[in-house]
Amino acid sequence: MTSYDKLLTLPLFQGLSQQDLWAMAESIPFAFLQHKAGDVMVREDMPCHQLTFLLDGTMSVTTHADDHGYTLTEPLRAPQVIEPEHLFGLNQHFMRTYTAKTPCNTMSISKAHVVQLTNQLIVFRLNLLNIISTQSQRMQRQPWHPQPTDLRQRIIHFFKDRSLRPAGEKVFKIKMVRLAAELNASRLDISIALNAMQTDGLVKLTRGHVTVPALERLT
Repeated sequence: MTSYDKLLTLPLFQGLSQQDLWAMAESIPFAFLQHKAGDVMVREDMPCHQLTFLLDGTMSVTTHADDHGYTLTEPLRAPQVIEPEHLFGLNQHFMRTYTAKTPCNTMSISKAHVVQLTNQLIVFRLNLLNIISTQSQRMQRQPWHPQPTDLRQRIIHFFKDRSLRPAGEKVFKIKMVRLAAELNASRLDISIALNAMQTDGLVKLTRGHVTVPALERLT
C-alpha cells in the first residue's frame, strides 16, 4: 500500500480518489519525514502550523493534566491525523506529546496549504468540518452523561473519559492520593478498589502507575 493509499483510509480524505491526491501533490508540497523509535514527533504546547499524518508505525501519545499532576500515555497506530482541531480556533497549540514507539513515517501539509485545499476541494472542506464538528458535539454531550456512583465504575469512567480511544493499553502515571482527590474518595478506598481490579486482571499496579492492559475489558 502506497502512502497515498494510506491517506485515503483517513476520514479527512474520504470521497477523494488517487487521481485527486496526485493532483493535490502536484500543486501542494507534502513533507515526508522518517522518525526513529524514541524520536519526539510533536511536543505538547508546540504551535500547530500544519496537519501531520502518521502513515506507518506506532506512536506513544502522552497527555498531561493542566497542572501536570498526572499523565496518560497510550499507543496509536497508523494511519492517524494528529490533532486537526488545533489547526484553527482559540488554542492553536498541540495538546499532547507524540513520540515514535516504533520507526514511523509522517506526512505534513502546512496550514496555508490546508486552507488552499479547503478552497479547492469541497470534499476535503466538508471532511475537515465533519471531524471538528463531531469532536465538538461529543465534548458538549460529555458533561451530561450519567455519573456512576459505584467507586469501581467511577475509576473506570475516569480512565475512559481521558483516553483518546476506547480500547487498548493505557498507562496512567498518577498517585493514589491524586486519584482519590479527583474522585472525591479516600485514598484507602481507592487502594482497595484498584487492588480488587488488579486481582480481577483488569489493571496492573506499580509505584505511581496504573496500567490498563485493555481498556475495552473495563465494564
